[in-house]
Amino acid sequence: MNRAAPHLLRDFSATFASGALAGVLLIGGIWMLDLEAARSLLDVGGNGLDLKDTGAVSWIFGQMALLGRYVVPGLLHL
Repeated sequence: MNRAAPHLLRDFSATFASGALAGVLLIGGIWMLDLEAARSLLDVGGNGLDLKDTGAVSWIFGQMALLGRYVVPGLLHL
């Protein structure tokens, strides 16, 4: 394994985790403020906001964080 690989994996993990945490905070804020329009938008199964919806939104936000940090800057340098 390359010496830089553990550092890169740690950086990927931290980026994904920060994006996922933003997704959890978004769902928590929507739930606490009782924003009905946002609830219906993010409700995947149609059964109210639950752990499955939180996981889906967190995963999407984590992927967006990775795209924003690594992919988009690379595309801008082409």
